[in-house]
Amino acid sequence: MTNKPPFLFMKRTLLFILTIAISILAKATDIVEIDGIFYELKPVKVGTASVTSDPAVVGYKLYAGDISIPATIEYEGNTYKVTEIAKYAFMGCRELLSATLPDGLTTIGFGAFDGCSSLISINIPSSVTTIDQWAFRECAGLTAVSITDIAAWCGIAFGDYSNPLYYAKHLFVDGKEITELRIPDNVTSIGDRAFNGFEKLQSVELGNGVKSIGSYAFAWCNLLSTIVIPENVETIGSYAFYECIGLSSLSLSNQIEKIANRSFSGCSSLEELNIPYGIKEIDNGAFEKCNKLKKIYISESVEKIGAGAFGNCENITDVYCLALIPPVPNTFYYSTLSNYFWQSYINYSTLHVPESSIDSYKNAFTWSDFGTIIALTNEETSIQYTKDKGESSMQYYSLGGNLLKTPRKGINIIKLPNGKAKTVIMK
Repeated sequence: MTNKPPFLFMKRTLLFILTIAISILAKATDIVEIDGIFYELKPVKVGTASVTSDPAVVGYKLYAGDISIPATIEYEGNTYKVTEIAKYAFMGCRELLSATLPDGLTTIGFGAFDGCSSLISINIPSSVTTIDQWAFRECAGLTAVSITDIAAWCGIAFGDYSNPLYYAKHLFVDGKEITELRIPDNVTSIGDRAFNGFEKLQSVELGNGVKSIGSYAFAWCNLLSTIVIPENVETIGSYAFYECIGLSSLSLSNQIEKIANRSFSGCSSLEELNIPYGIKEIDNGAFEKCNKLKKIYISESVEKIGAGAFGNCENITDVYCLALIPPVPNTFYYSTLSNYFWQSYINYSTLHVPESSIDSYKNAFTWSDFGTIIALTNEETSIQYTKDKGESSMQYYSLGGNLLKTPRKGINIIKLPNGKAKTVIMK
């Protein structure tokens, strides 16, 4: 009997192992249909399933009407938890009207509902932690998003074109439509794009636990008129309040060190702005296109200002800057592109600076472009009262109108004992 060549034996062994591996892999990703919905099953040991499309149809299965996805499914005697809407699962299903998603769902995948142009309403369970890119792109028919937990919603990781609220405009919490939003105290971070495009939002109250506001978090919230950033907030992401065209009153936290790129760009109803003590940098385009802005108060803590930070703010009349040393560009080069007040016609505006620093500003990049540069008056730079002059009966307010226990560095509104009020800058 002739022995088989070793290489032939090894080849057959490898083929056998590969066949088993493919078989196991295929079993691990079985796709089954249950009650008209297709699921991709993970191994029994894992016990989870993803909603997916019909593998026999090129591109997608045309789901239509009202779809209700169960929390669990049974298949061949085994129970699977439905934890995911797989990528492209409902993509292009133009006759899909509504989708009811189950508790326990954690992920809505890439492009999951992309192009579902007739989708009217959807619920997002509090268990969802991730909604991937394009999940709800071109879902122009959406009119309602229903949730049960604001705190959970703030923690979702949204991708581009993934927040259904961008199209729906209407948010319902436990069946009640929300226009006045309160972020609970147990929320520490409002995620990127959390309320992006929520046009029906009129007011926001941030809880005492909030420390960060993500990028695009409140972008295009057109009816939002007032926002108070409490002192527990330390960071605001880029484009956070982008084009909130109704925002007319803004009070910033003095715990923030940097106002991020275009975070308040296009807030075209703002008329007065206070950059409180503690902020060190105002990034590129932070307040560009705030074209009703007339007065800007900049505290002495500001060291750097980005390109076009106040660009296209053509109605600026006065800028009050307390910094003894003129703030410089946040880039390594000085050029027209770094101009803080690009196309804001500041040659017709007045710059108020510490008297000892007038010459420095007259020779500084961008600052020298102001038509008039004058010294801050004593009343503008500081104010001192003794108790016998009625200090105990005075009241202090932020520019946003919040009553303060004591005045803080920067700009305050003081209501005097005689009932009159004035704006002062506290050192």
